[in-house]
Amino acid sequence: MATDRNGLPLEPDDFDTATPTTIVCPDCGGVAHLITHLDAEAPLEAGEAVAYRCVDCLDRWDVIWEEPEIGG
Repeated sequence: MATDRNGLPLEPDDFDTATPTTIVCPDCGGVAHLITHLDAEAPLEAGEAVAYRCVDCLDRWDVIWEEPEIGG
């Protein structure tokens, strides 16, 4: 769950909870963490890039955000 700087949970409508904070690194299979600052007042729009950095190989991955499918 997303939290504010005081560690208190944010309401779901206050933060884009659909954006994963970690992904699997496509190169080495390690954990890549989100390094793009997400703004609760300006949620991501389709076509925007978010960046991740792998803790194992240090590769940076820019991922183009797509709207989640509803009713998938």
